[in-house]
Amino acid sequence: MSTIVTRSGKGSPLTNNEVDANFTNLNTDKVQVTGTPTTGQAIVWNGTAWVPGASAVYPGAGIPVSTGSAWGSSYGTSGANSVVLRDANQNVTANDFYEGFTNVAAAGTTTTLTASSTPNFVVTGSGGQTYQLPDATTLPAGAIYTFNNNQSSGTVVVKNNSGTTIATLQSGSYIEIILLSNSIAAGTWDYHNQAPSNASWSTNTLSWAGSYSGGTWNGNVISGSYGGTGVNNGTSTITIGGNVTMSGAYTFTGTLTGNTSITFPTSGTVISSVTALPGAITGTPSSTTYLRGDGTWATVAASSISGAAYAWFISR
Repeated sequence: MSTIVTRSGKGSPLTNNEVDANFTNLNTDKVQVTGTPTTGQAIVWNGTAWVPGASAVYPGAGIPVSTGSAWGSSYGTSGANSVVLRDANQNVTANDFYEGFTNVAAAGTTTTLTASSTPNFVVTGSGGQTYQLPDATTLPAGAIYTFNNNQSSGTVVVKNNSGTTIATLQSGSYIEIILLSNSIAAGTWDYHNQAPSNASWSTNTLSWAGSYSGGTWNGNVISGSYGGTGVNNGTSTITIGGNVTMSGAYTFTGTLTGNTSITFPTSGTVISSVTALPGAITGTPSSTTYLRGDGTWATVAASSISGAAYAWFISR
């Protein structure tokens, strides 16, 4: 680099000698090429002069890599082992994206996550585990965390950054938790449970060895082998194969047809709760008759009565 004395640096006008020295220094330090380089040629020092050298060498297409003293090979911008670039819509496309995953043995403790923690967890063993999500202000809205409770027993409790429980997972559960708003550290989180490990389903079947509670079943009749009653409140025949016990002040109403067949027990009394009968009652009651809803007495076959007298009223 040439040494040049300036008026501003000196603070006063330059002398003739100082002006001459400036030009001398510039002339001495200049780069003068011997010969005429062509387009693309590099200028090299041959030990005594600068001369046109070989054509300049550029890194390959892509993003060049500096070794600190020279250019190395470039990173490509497409295909395998290339640099990821966003498209015109700021989107990135690839065959797959693999997120971090952590397998944890339950210890009954609390694990506090940060923005640098893996977002997917599976918990094994037993005894329970609690997770506290990161400060939401350090995450982008839409961040997703998953928890897979593979413990033989014990829950997985997920809390926000302020310690408030978001969800509790029982054994076999799997949940996805999504950050909706990151305006405060606690964040606003949403979650969705997925089918547990003991459930399988298709477009028209669900097989699950568990109990259903807290809702109204609007599907088909559930058979007794699955914990249901097998009762259809439509027009189909209902067959009850076991004893029916009613205890308490409940009302039971039976509307019978002309084809109704009744088999009575060996003891007991059946009494109608009707308060009025249609018209006058005719006929004479006895131990082998019953009063019909139309106000007439009907006879019960002797084979249906054994060891006791009965009184019953059935409305129709």
